[in-house]
Amino acid sequence: MRRRGPDLDLSPPVRLDLWAILLAAGVAVGTLAPPLAPLLLASGSIVSIGALLWRDLVPTEWRLMAILAPVFAAVGVAIALLHAATPDPLAELAAMEPGEVVLVGRIASPPESSSFGYMADLRVESLWYEGREVLRGGGVEVFAGDLSIRVGDRVRVVGEISRPQIGEDGFDYSRYLATKKISALVEATSVRPVGEERGWIGQVHRRTDIALAYGLRPREAAVVRGMVLGDRSLMPEDLEKSFQRSGVTHVLAISGQHVVILAAVIYFALRLFAIPAGLR
Repeated sequence: MRRRGPDLDLSPPVRLDLWAILLAAGVAVGTLAPPLAPLLLASGSIVSIGALLWRDLVPTEWRLMAILAPVFAAVGVAIALLHAATPDPLAELAAMEPGEVVLVGRIASPPESSSFGYMADLRVESLWYEGREVLRGGGVEVFAGDLSIRVGDRVRVVGEISRPQIGEDGFDYSRYLATKKISALVEATSVRPVGEERGWIGQVHRRTDIALAYGLRPREAAVVRGMVLGDRSLMPEDLEKSFQRSGVTHVLAISGQHVVILAAVIYFALRLFAIPAGLR
């Protein structure tokens, strides 16, 4: 006697290639647009039920993948929500707006112009409040009138810490900064280097900066630095506005272009050392 119900035959080849895409989609939706999570799960459930009831809805080898679609999407959303629910001591401190704090850490991004003067990302090593160390780790965005620093510099920052606010246009700056693992803003009254020690990333950045500027006029060097390092701190204001008017500012930001450049350098370096094609 034949059993009633959906017939799930696993004897044909099974493909689960899309599990990572569904998992990543769940994480992305759960992080950037939580209200859309039910819609994603409902869509996955419809596909799953359809694959169970109609064998020809999807190719045989993809049938199990379609049936498990809501499971992978739900796991991705759960990961995002659990991450969001994890306490962030730095964000909690910033939300209290305690006033002046002292931070020590390393500059993680080139200084850029802002309405406050300049801004740069800082990876926090330690934070002091009222003369005692209260936490370690995390990231902040530092705003200062002058930032004569480079990526990799270890600095001591004194200033007021606060949480990012939602802009008048509705843009959630806090959520954007969370994608860069930054929890707070610091309006600095003092930013100064600490010691001469520099991380290896900073050393590579500095040497590359020097090499790019060799033999070029200042304006040309500023453009090359922006295209290769994403550093616009030395670019004249009129030149930067020209890029904005022409709609090509994206070439001066860290993007896929830089990944392609790095991949090309690595590829030709491997060819130079005669690495077999199968190992490149």
